[in-house]
Amino acid sequence: MGYSLAFYKDKTGSGILTLSKFQRIITIFAFLVVTGAFIFNALNHHSLWINGFFLILTFLACFYRESWYFSTKDQSITFSFGLAFWVKKNIIPIENINGIKMVKILQKSGKDKGEKIITTQLILTAGEKDAIIDSVKGRKTKNLELYATEIAKILGLELEKISI
Repeated sequence: MGYSLAFYKDKTGSGILTLSKFQRIITIFAFLVVTGAFIFNALNHHSLWINGFFLILTFLACFYRESWYFSTKDQSITFSFGLAFWVKKNIIPIENINGIKMVKILQKSGKDKGEKIITTQLILTAGEKDAIIDSVKGRKTKNLELYATEIAKILGLELEKISI
């Protein structure tokens, strides 16, 4: 997963894990920079193939959607992703959820062989399938722990913490 997700709570107490506003701003900024390069190359009669490709790619990235909605009202989890109006949704009733766990992948490094967190994943277990809700590296682990605790409360489950 290339994008970082941010957690919000709505008025009903439901949780939403979605792309952050900062990520949206960065994507729009990238689109504007590529648009500037495209216009510059068009005015100077340079080849526009590569710039055109990146222009289309960054334009589509501005409309990318990815979110997890943990509804207390509907007692369901909705995962949606896609572009603008072409969004795929998966709905999972909360009663089908077996558990939620946070897995930290550690690596020993340095002279003192102290453990360093490489990756942290938040995993939802439904039936016999696992779904990775989010995966972060380094400093973002603290935020993911806070999100995971809130999501576990919404689901009425205990957060299982695992270190590998």
